[in-house]
Formats: sequence, C-alpha cells, structure tokens
Amino acid sequence: MYDYIVIGAGPCGLTLAHYLSKHNKKILLLDMNEDIGGCHRVKRVNGRITEHGPRVYIDNYLTLKNVLKDMNTDWTDIFTPYQFSMNDTMKELFEIMTLKEIYVFAKQFIKSYSPSFIDKTYTMKQFSDTNNLSIQLQIFIDKLCRTVDGASIETMTIYEFFSIFNQNFLYNIYQPKLPNDKGLFKIWKEHFNKNITFIGNSKVVSIEKKGILLENGKKLYSKNLLITLPPVSMLNLVTNSFDKNILGNYDDLKEFVNVSKYLTYIPITYHWNNKIDLPNINHYNTDWDIVFVVLSNYMELFYDKSKTIISVSIKNVNSMSKHINKTPNNCTKEELIDETFRQLKLIYPYLQKYDEAILDPNVYRNNNEWINSDDAFINTGKTWKYQTKYPNVHWIGTHNGNSTHSYTSMESAMSSAVYWLNKECDLNIVSDKMTTFWDIFTYILLFFIIICILCIT
Repeated sequence: MYDYIVIGAGPCGLTLAHYLSKHNKKILLLDMNEDIGGCHRVKRVNGRITEHGPRVYIDNYLTLKNVLKDMNTDWTDIFTPYQFSMNDTMKELFEIMTLKEIYVFAKQFIKSYSPSFIDKTYTMKQFSDTNNLSIQLQIFIDKLCRTVDGASIETMTIYEFFSIFNQNFLYNIYQPKLPNDKGLFKIWKEHFNKNITFIGNSKVVSIEKKGILLENGKKLYSKNLLITLPPVSMLNLVTNSFDKNILGNYDDLKEFVNVSKYLTYIPITYHWNNKIDLPNINHYNTDWDIVFVVLSNYMELFYDKSKTIISVSIKNVNSMSKHINKTPNNCTKEELIDETFRQLKLIYPYLQKYDEAILDPNVYRNNNEWINSDDAFINTGKTWKYQTKYPNVHWIGTHNGNSTHSYTSMESAMSSAVYWLNKECDLNIVSDKMTTFWDIFTYILLFFIIICILCIT
C-alpha cells in the first residue's frame, strides 16, 4: 500500500511527491492529463507544442530553485532572461496616472502593508471608485489584472495588486529555454526516485469511504490522501463523493469556489515552419485583450519542426471585436483562430500566414461559451484550510493562504506544499527569504529616522 496518494501532478503535487519520496514515503501520483506539470505542462498536437500560456517565471521562485538544486540543475540551465520586466509595466502605469493618482496609490500601498490593514478583500474596483480614478486608468488596471493573474478590476484585491509589484519589483522575469516537456518537466520526471509511481490519464471522479474511484472504475487505496486540485475541480470531485461536507459546509464551499475562480482564458499557439525575425513587444491594445510571447525568440527548438512559435491568450472572452462584431464566446473555433491572428497582425503587420494554429486542447465549448478546464485559484482575500473532516485527507494549494507569494503562480503552489510538509510532516524545509520593495522602503525609512535622531541629539 502507498503511504500517500497525491491527486494532481502540477507544481504543488510534484513538490509534495518530491520531498515525501526523499523521506522514503511511497507515493502514487495521479493526474487526469497524460503528463506532469499542471497548467505549466506542454501538450503536443501533430508534434507541435501548445500550452496554457503565455507563461513567465521569476527568479524569486526560491522553492523551485531549491527543487532544481536537488536535481543538480541550475536556474539558468532551464530559463533565459525575458526582455521585459515589472519596471516596464510600472512605467506604463505611471505614464497614465496624474500626480493625484500617484499620491493615492502611494498612500494605499503604505496602508496595505501597515499592521492595522486587515481588509484583504478590498478590490481594485472599490479603490478606483473611492478615489475617482480616471476611466483610462481603470481600463489599464483591468487589462493588467487580466494579464498578471486571471482576475479583473472587480475581483483582484488591492492587496494582491500591490503584492505583485512589491514581491517582483527587484527580480527578473524569465522564459523557458526549451518547451517544458523537453526542459523543466523532462528533468523533473527523470529525477523521480523509486518511491514515486506516476500514472497519467487517471481522472479521480469521487472520494470513497476507504479510497478513491477513478473514471475507469478502478478503486485505489492509501494511508493518506493529498489533493492538490484547484477549487473548481475540487468542487466537482466533492460533489460526486460520498460526503459532500468533507471539506466543511458544502454550500460555503460552492460560494468560495464561485468568488475565487479564474477568468476563462483561451490560449492559441501559432506555428511557422520557417524562422521569422519578430521584435519582442510587451503590450498592445486589441479588442480581445490578447497577450502574447514569441516563444521562438527565447526557446531552442532543436526538437521541433516549428521554427517560429507565438503563444497567444485571449484574456477577455466578453469583449467585442469591432472587425467581426463578435465576442470570443460568440465565435466558432475557426473564427477564434482567424480573428486572433488578425489582431496579432495589427502588432506584426508583415506576419505571413501561419502553417498551423492550435487551440489549447483543454478549451472546449459548453452552453454557448468557451470553457478552459485548466482552472486555478484567484486570491480574493478568502482562503480555505487544508484540513478536512478526516485526518488522513488534506486539500493543499494556494487557496490555503500559506504561500510565500500573494498571487497565483508556480511558486505560490510549491511554497504551499512546503508549508504543509513543514507543518504536518516536520520536514523543516528551509527556503531563502525574498527581498521585497517594502523591505527596501522600510530600511530607507529606518535609516532616515536614525539620522534624524542623531541630528537632534
């Protein structure tokens, strides 16, 4: 029998399996997808990559760095510097703001990190309305919220918004050197030790009294069950299980899931067989708020027939295209691909017709709208504890509120796993502490206070 069944082979589940297996625990790692990586995995269609992207990685991902070190792998073996930084985004933001708006932002930033600040549910929309921010600024903030963390101006909290700036301002952004199935997760899988058994294409459909039930009808048993699914997927699992109140009140869970679920993104990956020289562009306003990364400007594509790859994501599925007079939710698959490419050509006018365009295989049509089964958690200031009614069943992830990062990312998922391992298994995993903008601000403030005291005395 296994010591632990871990449901979900994303960053959180992989981190749990990595450290528990190092301590001689037998792990069965399950995922509904064929391979590991969760939202960060690469899927291939006709040999070409597609992803839930575009993605960025930041060098304050200290838990990831520690795991890579365990695998005798350096950060720079996997990642290469991204051309843009958090500073570029902040510069764009300040160019839009008036002096008054800069003042209210600075005042709120200080307030948000003061000991007396307790309302972590206060949204960017509430902040904008209270301070009469300009419509232009609110539109930019909304686009920024959709880009950085699957929220909108209505759902992203002021605390999370400032945390993204505060925690990342002093660090650099990176892109993978290789597609993740040939780089990061290939190395990770190669370092699975004999204590880890991974089974892909294994969807868990219910939690039973003495185990779990797979979609294929097979039942599995272990001493402990660790579930690392995001809230929407967890609700679906609990709904089909023997005890709907396993996590607590079922109606409360439904409400929690409703307020903390990711906005729907529609990723499309465009491929060309030839190499095209394309400049890196950070932001560009389009009708559907598309974001994109020219992956081939960063990746070594030795293994791929595609020599130019652009990863694109539609961030606003309810926004109208002025060209076809449709929202993404009104479009067929073909219309999505064609209209997104048209918007991409506004950015790169000389871009030739692609050889293949791939809609993310996890995107599907339901009730006249597009759904992405790669769901995630949005920090709205509300959390859900990992403990359940049963001492051997835990639900672990960013939603617990125990991560080092205050927004959803690979690192927030991995650090949530480390918190659980230290708390419940006494593993004493130590990570370096990242330096934040607030740290620098307080050091400078303290310095001036000391200088003033010395001058007075």
